[in-house]
Order: sequence, then C-alpha cells, then structure tokens
Amino acid sequence: MRHSIVTVALGCLLSLTACGISAETIQNDIKTTMATKGVTMTKVECPKAEGATIECKGTDDNGTEAIFAVTLKGGTADWKLKGSFVDLPKVTEVLKGDVKGAKADAKVEVKCPAKSMLIKAGLTLTCDVSVDGTAMKSVLKFKDAEGNVDFDRPWAAAPAAAPAAAPAGAPAAEE
Repeated sequence: MRHSIVTVALGCLLSLTACGISAETIQNDIKTTMATKGVTMTKVECPKAEGATIECKGTDDNGTEAIFAVTLKGGTADWKLKGSFVDLPKVTEVLKGDVKGAKADAKVEVKCPAKSMLIKAGLTLTCDVSVDGTAMKSVLKFKDAEGNVDFDRPWAAAPAAAPAAAPAGAPAAEE
C-alpha cells in the first residue's frame, strides 16, 4: 500500500514540520487510510525527520506491529506499509474458488471474521464454509507477513487432504 500526502510549500526543507507536514498529520493519514482498508490502527508513532526517509511504527487492534516507510521530498510525504494486511473479501473468494475447483457444481458459502488485520507469520483465521448445506471450518495459517497462507480443505474429496498453499493476503497495494 502506498499513500501520498502533498503540501504546497516552496523551498521546504526535508523535515516534517518544515514542509508543513507534521508527524501528527502523517500518523493520522496512516490511521485513516488503513481504516478504509478495514484495519484499525490503535497506535502510530513517527519520529522527528532527520533526512529524506523515516519509519513510523504502528500497532493494530489485534496487537500486531507494523512499520510504515515514509519518504519526504519537496513538500510530499509518501508512505508505504512494509508487509501486508488480510483482505477478507479476497480470502473469501480464494476459499470459494478452491471449493469450486474440487466441486464445480456445489453451492458454497464462506464467512470469515468481519474485520481486516495486519498479517504476521503464524496468524491464524478460521472461516466457516458451507458446501451444499454441509457446515465445515477452514483454518488459515499465514506463513509470513507477505500473505502466503496454508489452509485446511475439508471439502476435498481425498480422505486426508493436505493443506493447500495460496496467497490469501493482499500484498500492500500501490495507491
């Protein structure tokens, strides 16, 4: 995810306040933009600028920590999340697609947790899956902070189905 805050300032120095961009402005922009993606940032802190780049640190409401790389240049502050967040609509579509791959004509419903969150290695989510009216659960376990995930496939025809690997997290989207 990349986001830009632009200010109109001529001859501004590469510092947050000299360009009219306060640390608070960047922190609020990160919180607001992440909220539009469904991620609630409970804390975001940016240090005093001492060059063209800084790193802001944040925590979501699940306690997962994140780092945001901020580039300051000529009145602009661009930031990018280092890592990813769970894009729940995409998770739902990945699971539905996997079921349809195994059972093309099945009626499939998938319900995952209602909120998005930052991804970290080891994060697990449980989604409820209904295949032709049969309820089951699929547990997703993220292998890394980039969104690579293994998930249970209780709908698979094989008696002892191995977990499938699929990218369920949305890598940080460029804006």
